[in-house]
Amino acid sequence: MTEQIRRPGADFRHLTVPAGEFTLDYAVAGPDGAAVTLVSIPGSAGLEMSTAKDELARTYRVIEINPPGWAGKTDLDRPMTTGELGGLLAEAIEHLVDGEFFLIGTSMGGSNALEIAATLPDRVRGIVLEGSMAPVRDEDHRVPPSEILPPPAESGPAGTGEAPPYPLPPTHPGSPGRHRITSACRWRTVSPCSAGSNWTCIPRPHSRW
Repeated sequence: MTEQIRRPGADFRHLTVPAGEFTLDYAVAGPDGAAVTLVSIPGSAGLEMSTAKDELARTYRVIEINPPGWAGKTDLDRPMTTGELGGLLAEAIEHLVDGEFFLIGTSMGGSNALEIAATLPDRVRGIVLEGSMAPVRDEDHRVPPSEILPPPAESGPAGTGEAPPYPLPPTHPGSPGRHRITSACRWRTVSPCSAGSNWTCIPRPHSRW
């Protein structure tokens, strides 16, 4: 007898919630009366069901919200900042969740999750960032040319293969300390950090939420 394989997300219900001028798609599952709610903010692929979310939904209430323009949706016809997007998602969450909740941010959803936490700091109990991006200002993540180090092959300890230390740029003076994001620069990643260099910026939380 062949065991039937369940489709990921089979127990999730797909509904909509208003937020600003948008109507957002979301998926929800979990036991009635679950003591903990997890709000998942996906990457640009939009709502993605998985066996991991199925497992979480056995114990917790799990909600995943699709932001405007995600997953090829055509509901976004203008530029939108991460801060505005985070505010819209926070509004949707206020319709869907009573009390405190945990956030899960995947890829580009990580930056949105950080914006949500900054908007609803008294309600977010914790954040899980999965392969996440994070919002930073240009002045926060660019290393002055005078502080850029040569690649490890040129200056690393001979024969060790270790990278040299790298500088941490100061945070913007206007950034609130609790939600401050800094960035570390490492060699040989994807996009340029400073003009004329091959360094890139890897944002990382400066302090615990």
